[in-house]
Amino acid sequence: MFAAPILVLRSALTLYARKSEQTIEALRAAKHEVEQAHEEKEGIDIVPQAFHSHPATAKRIRVLEKRWAKLRRQGDFIELLPVPKVTAVPGKAAKEPAEHAE
Repeated sequence: MFAAPILVLRSALTLYARKSEQTIEALRAAKHEVEQAHEEKEGIDIVPQAFHSHPATAKRIRVLEKRWAKLRRQGDFIELLPVPKVTAVPGKAAKEPAEHAE
């Protein structure tokens, strides 16, 4: 009497386990393909560095730091105040905040 539901449950669990195994294998295969494609992309640069519009980031930073070091004036900059946010309501004119209105 109790054997029939247990056998049905066991067969259902076995079927679910097989489907899960197949799904796991498919995901592993897909992950492997993605990793291979990523390795191939990283290993081969289609366009040589000479044809890029900008030099490599590290090189750009070095060049900019050299330019900064050559500047005579590296301080006394004007501090810019934040721009007040103007909110617009559909159908009405834009309102300026009262604290910045003149």
